[in-house]
Amino acid sequence: MRWKFSLFTLLIVLPNFISCRKSLYDVRYTGRVLTFFTNKPVQGTVTVEGEGGKSDRERGENIFLGAGETDADGVFDFVANGSSYDDYFLTFPTATIDKRYTKTSKKELNAGTVFVGNYSFYCKVNLVSKSGNSIQLISFSEVYPRVNSGTTTTILHLLRMDAESFEAQAHQHRIIYELYNSNGMISRESRNLPITNGDTLSTTIEF
Repeated sequence: MRWKFSLFTLLIVLPNFISCRKSLYDVRYTGRVLTFFTNKPVQGTVTVEGEGGKSDRERGENIFLGAGETDADGVFDFVANGSSYDDYFLTFPTATIDKRYTKTSKKELNAGTVFVGNYSFYCKVNLVSKSGNSIQLISFSEVYPRVNSGTTTTILHLLRMDAESFEAQAHQHRIIYELYNSNGMISRESRNLPITNGDTLSTTIEF
């Protein structure tokens, strides 16, 4: 009867063990965290999560594997639990969302250089009236007044971007504007200016 009891216990414990996918090894996590565009080192905590068992995935939850600190140069290098799965989720200081990584080595995950935060880019937009139309600059975060015909003015256009949106915008400052006449909007247009540094850009739009 003893072997039957042992087999019964094994049949109960083994599925739970497999479903939890607990780590039997440690992983070295390395990388560097810098502020986007200014490249200033970021000090803080880096946390690591991995995919859990079936019940965890059904709930859309990950399991906590460990955490470490960045040094004065923004570098982190620590050892924490590993996961039986290849996908890991790292959360970095000042970042609002985690980043997903696929581990290619069983013993180490190198996140490389990670840029966090956003940078505010500015452009002086000189609006010069040349017709009977009016113009309005469009922004997802700022509100700009509509400029009527016969008016010449300058608006400081603000565009906040993080590293991903900066790459998606091809390192350009995009200005979107709409033109209106007495019957309503006649067109929506845009202008892209190359960003080479953090200096304030300048452009002129005749409307």
